[in-house]
Amino acid sequence: MISSSFLARLARRPGILLRAERLVCSRGPDSVQWQVTTSPELTLSRLDGPPIKVVILQHPEYGPCPPGVVTFHVGSEDSDSVWPPYSKRAQQQAAEAYAAYGGDPAELVTTVFADPLTLVSEFLRDPDLTRWRRRARALVAGAATVPLATAGTRGTAADSVRGALADRWSAESYPHGPGGDRRPLRGVVHVFRTVDASGVALVLIVDDAEPEEWTAIAVLGREAGRAARNAWLHWSDLLQFLTTPGRAEGVSLNAEDLDPFEVERLAVLGGGQKRTSAWDREITPYLDESDTALVRLAGFLARHGAQTPVFGYELGESGWPADFAWPAEDIRIAVLPEPDGDDDEETRRGGEAYVAAGWRAQTASEWCEQIDALLAAVPRASA
Repeated sequence: MISSSFLARLARRPGILLRAERLVCSRGPDSVQWQVTTSPELTLSRLDGPPIKVVILQHPEYGPCPPGVVTFHVGSEDSDSVWPPYSKRAQQQAAEAYAAYGGDPAELVTTVFADPLTLVSEFLRDPDLTRWRRRARALVAGAATVPLATAGTRGTAADSVRGALADRWSAESYPHGPGGDRRPLRGVVHVFRTVDASGVALVLIVDDAEPEEWTAIAVLGREAGRAARNAWLHWSDLLQFLTTPGRAEGVSLNAEDLDPFEVERLAVLGGGQKRTSAWDREITPYLDESDTALVRLAGFLARHGAQTPVFGYELGESGWPADFAWPAEDIRIAVLPEPDGDDDEETRRGGEAYVAAGWRAQTASEWCEQIDALLAAVPRASA
């Protein structure tokens, strides 16, 4: 159980006021109020907004994050921090990623790159889970700039993750080692392995179809010392924000957890989703890998259990082409070729023909902007 001194340490932070069983956390004119309970563990429940429960544990105690609860691990002293976890170059890459996600890179200094107590206080002031998810993604994107090895194809991703977790690979085993060509490997799912400054192994997984949806696994070695364990707990605190049901996860494992861990259950590898081999037989082999949007769209639909479409469909007597389509009368959805420049009259006329015939027809890049609507509209693969 966390010591009572933590609340006193927290209350010494600017803008945080402890009143009996209520914590008021302010930034400027805005404040967030939390109900405090201390048994069986320190728990904070939000009083003035969307319901959020926060549980705080003290090192070396570890508690996995249960659904609907945010869990933080803190040391007995502020000096217990082992952060930031990687180089200035990687931190800059994280900042650039966060800017690409729509955030202010300066926020990372006082959030994902801060010590545990600062992390907790910043979350209590601003418990916006969407914003924290973007910050966690940026943190992982920074870690992926310096992998010891990279691998991953659609068919071998699960094996790559197993190898990464067990440290059974090396940079020389794969075509893209540290400092090498970092273009995407053939296929959809990419796997990275790196070790942070404290010795915590990180396995990072991303699907080309959803390049912002990082899955990350932090692994604590069997002989890890105090610094590594503290870093692993801090990774756990941040990776929990990655989790998006059905898409991405943040996972913390110690050495004893590795053997029973089933990588196939990870959402990014299709866990909980039905993916038919027909996609791999009838669609994937025929895609042009240079057509990034089409490859991403097909990978997303396959992984999320969409029915296999008709590849190379042609409409009517004129044979207007689609990359693939679902031609059933009650569906009629087509993925059209991308125009070859503004003066590609033939492709434009083909698109107009589909629309005139009552189809929902767009290019792959356009469908990628409306991916949830497309997934809801196409039929599910039959069992």
